[in-house]
Amino acid sequence: MNVRWTKWTSLAAAGALGFAALTACGAGREAAGEQGGCSPGITDTEIKIGQSSLQSGPGAIYKSLVDASHAVFDEVNAAGGVKMGDGKTRKIEYISLDDGYDPARSVVNVRRLVEQDRVAAFYSNTGTSSIQAYLDYTTKAGIPLLLSAGSPSNDMVAKYRSGEGMFALSTNPTAAFENKVMVEGIRAGDPAAKIAILYSNEDTGKGQLENVRKLVEGTGLRIVGVESYETTAPTIDSQVTSLRATNADVFLHLGSGSLVTMALKKINELGWRPEKWITSANVVVQLIEAAGAGAGDDLHSISWLKSGNIVGADADPAIRKYAAWAKERGADPNDSLYFAGTLTANFLIQVLRATNGCTSKAIYDTARTMKLTTDFALPGITIGASETDPSYVRQAVTVTYDASQKGWVPGDRVYSIDK
Repeated sequence: MNVRWTKWTSLAAAGALGFAALTACGAGREAAGEQGGCSPGITDTEIKIGQSSLQSGPGAIYKSLVDASHAVFDEVNAAGGVKMGDGKTRKIEYISLDDGYDPARSVVNVRRLVEQDRVAAFYSNTGTSSIQAYLDYTTKAGIPLLLSAGSPSNDMVAKYRSGEGMFALSTNPTAAFENKVMVEGIRAGDPAAKIAILYSNEDTGKGQLENVRKLVEGTGLRIVGVESYETTAPTIDSQVTSLRATNADVFLHLGSGSLVTMALKKINELGWRPEKWITSANVVVQLIEAAGAGAGDDLHSISWLKSGNIVGADADPAIRKYAAWAKERGADPNDSLYFAGTLTANFLIQVLRATNGCTSKAIYDTARTMKLTTDFALPGITIGASETDPSYVRQAVTVTYDASQKGWVPGDRVYSIDK
């Protein structure tokens, strides 16, 4: 089905916002019969949506995703709720819990949301390692994970393809695709580059390191140094200093949050001037500017959407409409995380509107078959569903940070997951 957002109250200014979705496979729970054959968490007047996400600690900045979601859902509820495909109008009860990027804590949160709060679906849960820790549990419970904010790992992709993982519409590219674009971007700049890698010592970082090692094989690129850190580390100065000693041409950071700021700051302090690459989850101006003047020089990542942190985006009509809406709510329209949270919340509303039924499985079945158009894709990029990859990000461009404009400049080449 093709859906376009129709008004900002639901949040979508006419012609302003849209988003993309994709398919997913997995077991779902049938109606558990709380009211009229509906699943737990769904009545004729309300639907419970749960979330366990990063809101404190090294990634406290990501709470903007939650704040934006609250703004959207509060506005929808104030207007009476969302009219679902079964004809019932329901208000959204949004229960968001902080897990501090701790997989063990996220498991506790998810179990509480399932067994005590009895949510109908999860929305925008963050952290690949956390999601992997409870995906089997939520799948067995028949509760879908929708619009998760984490790069699906190779193992998650395998579960998606086999139907053993009940999740859909991941908002980040798969780790394999993101790493592919980064390595190809590095090769485009210097086919014989020497690469130093810093990665987080957990499943996400380890998986991405393995991807990069494989991608580099048979090319002129060389990995000359590798260091890891714990996500709770108070400092990573020693690791960065060790990598500096390799005289690498490229610094590749496979990690997130405040650790990105720490790494950029230390590189700058050491007078090291490598080409620097960070993952797409961290193209957040606040993280880069916090590292100090010069830290964002020769910094690169990947992207696929226009937002307030893309240089020149403020002239785009859709961005202007969004900016006006964000300002009305006291938000910074250039906050890319608030922007992402707004888009994601709107997409969930579209899934609910299209769901013809009141079960978790009906919501999941709708989400995995939806296709949406968007006014926010970068030039040359289309966003769509796939039977083989649990992310709607199938194309991307490299982006380079421009400190003078505090934003990212997109490259011309469009990379595709299918090539």
